[in-house]
Amino acid sequence: MHNKGQYLKEATFDFLIAHKFSQEEAKFLIQKIVKLIKTEIISQEINDLPPGFDILTGIKESCIYLGYWYEYDFIHIIVSSCSNFDENLIKVAIVEFFLTELASKIKLILNQDTTILNLIKSL
Repeated sequence: MHNKGQYLKEATFDFLIAHKFSQEEAKFLIQKIVKLIKTEIISQEINDLPPGFDILTGIKESCIYLGYWYEYDFIHIIVSSCSNFDENLIKVAIVEFFLTELASKIKLILNQDTTILNLIKSL
């Protein structure tokens, strides 16, 4: 049985790309992330809201969010899970997906158990 607050991890990846990014490319990237964290997709909703789109993917343990803003070529990805995944593997997969285009320009913010639980207590 999974105890409340036993484990929660959230990794946010923010970066710019040099070309337009399609919803099909975004779904493919999300599938790569799902495989890396060894889970499965249970739902997926795509919102095409100019100036861009977002995809909310429900996974067994939580969700993956990907937002893309066309006018800035900005991508924002949040991977949230009760599993202990390796955020560096996800970063490597993102770099490989976009090739050398962004290499070390990905900003990674990591929140884990204690950070999230402290936030909850402060509310």
